[in-house]
This record gives sequence, C-alpha cells and structure tokens, in this order.
Amino acid sequence: MDSIKFIANYNYYLDELSDVIREEYQHVLEVLRNKDPHDIVTPDRWFSNEIEARGLVWVMFLNQLKKSKTISAK
Repeated sequence: MDSIKFIANYNYYLDELSDVIREEYQHVLEVLRNKDPHDIVTPDRWFSNEIEARGLVWVMFLNQLKKSKTISAK
C-alpha cells in the first residue's frame, strides 16, 4: 500500500477507532482528525499491507492518549 492509499483511507481508520474506543477517549480522535494525513507520511512511504497502515493510526492514537493524560495530570 502506498502513501496515497493511506491518505485516502486515513479518516476511515479513525472512524474504525471511534467505533471501538470509549466515549471518554473520543477527544483524542478529534486531535488526530485535525492532523493532515499528508503531514503524517512521506510520498515514498510504503506499507506492506493495510494492517500496518491501521497499526500506524493506532500507535498515533495511543501516543496522543498518553500525551493528553500527561498534560491533564499536570
């Protein structure tokens, strides 16, 4: 899968996440929705399959969740 397909599917991956996470974490998805997927991957980025692309979005979600918990704990 090339970066163009990832960019095209980015919001779909976020929608999938939205379906399985708790309501209290939806605000983290809003942060990710505001990111431009063109800024996430470079044009030469290649994913071996769609699962890897979804994994990147999950990792971004988990990192943002950690970041938001750190910010709210201060």
